[in-house]
Amino acid sequence: MPRRCFSKEQQDMLHTKIAGFIDAQGRGRGKAFARAIHAEFSKRWPEREELFPGRRKITCKEDAAVQVLKEKKEGQIYSYMQRNSGKRGRLTGRAIQQLVRKHHNKRKRALQSGEIYGQLYPEKVSVVYQERKTPNLSRGERLNLRRKITSELLEGESEEVKQEVEAEREKKKDELHAEQDVDGDLDAAVEDPKAAAQE
Repeated sequence: MPRRCFSKEQQDMLHTKIAGFIDAQGRGRGKAFARAIHAEFSKRWPEREELFPGRRKITCKEDAAVQVLKEKKEGQIYSYMQRNSGKRGRLTGRAIQQLVRKHHNKRKRALQSGEIYGQLYPEKVSVVYQERKTPNLSRGERLNLRRKITSELLEGESEEVKQEVEAEREKKKDELHAEQDVDGDLDAAVEDPKAAAQE
């Protein structure tokens, strides 16, 4: 499949999925994983927009063409993942353990309410931070100051804002748990690759 099927940005997105594809492929779920990748891919780069840019309405015939392109893209993604997994798809033993450890080292922790508030309202935090910071603060002192400010600002916010922050915190926590479930599957594959392949 020629590389021009995907732009550089699209290739970058697909490459972030290779480790997951290798794991799914090892469990006989490669095509299902490719379908999931395509669903995400299609949201960012809709086939309809590719064929009929800027069109608010399309005919039934044109919609059929969009569906054909979607099926084609899904197949291209599957082929691309197979081709680019390459040697990584054949890793075993110590090499897989190293890959998984590297993946585990990037695990995220659950964010606190103050951190979520800082992400939702960075301008508010920045204004107060600029007023309070002093020269020659160390990196740790700057981080502590920012944490203190976000906590104070959140404490003084309305119940509506606090509920918004809490809802976002729960959403992030659910996403983190989903990632950790995938990590658990990777651990199982390393500990007993034969059993994982038979699932």
